[in-house]
Amino acid sequence: SSDVCSSDLAIGSLVKILRPTRESFYRKDYRLVPDPARERHWRDRLAKYGTALKVGISWRSARQDSIGLRAHTVIEEWKPLFDIPDVVFVNLQYHATDAEREFLKLALGDRFVFPDDLDAFNDLEGLLALSSALDLGIATVGTSGFFPAAAGIPAWHLLRRGDPLALGMGHRPWFPRTRGFTKRDDESWARVMNEVRETLDRLRRA
Repeated sequence: SSDVCSSDLAIGSLVKILRPTRESFYRKDYRLVPDPARERHWRDRLAKYGTALKVGISWRSARQDSIGLRAHTVIEEWKPLFDIPDVVFVNLQYHATDAEREFLKLALGDRFVFPDDLDAFNDLEGLLALSSALDLGIATVGTSGFFPAAAGIPAWHLLRRGDPLALGMGHRPWFPRTRGFTKRDDESWARVMNEVRETLDRLRRA
């Protein structure tokens, strides 16, 4: 509206106007809607895994400064999750290295899905379609990790304590169906990953 628009308003201040209370985040289940044909394409490709949970993962962004390095993980830290049966892990990570891919192949075998024909960095429509075909997304705060949440899929975000976009809520409330798993700056990701593992195993057995 005209009373909101101003050339002097910093974009970071919009939340004060558009989401003034916690409750205002949950008035509607906002989500992005993928192209139906592209979503169906990914659902058909993942159908061969039957009733196994299809879990998209993203463990880092391209940001390599001190803030980015503290906020993201290395793929080896995800190993506790990989021994859970009846779970298929789908790569959402853009620019995954050969070493990361090899680690995942060795750890997961045919329970690791790497969609080589999807450019997760540039083809955002395709990334949204793939994300919409999943049962769950687990990610740090890199861009591709937000796509399951934006598609309305349950999403677990690995956060540092004091994450500014969590707004003190323990998770990022900008998306529906999100949950935060938070670590302190003085600890590694090990405790958080074990908590994620236990939660994922309970979900798998439910």
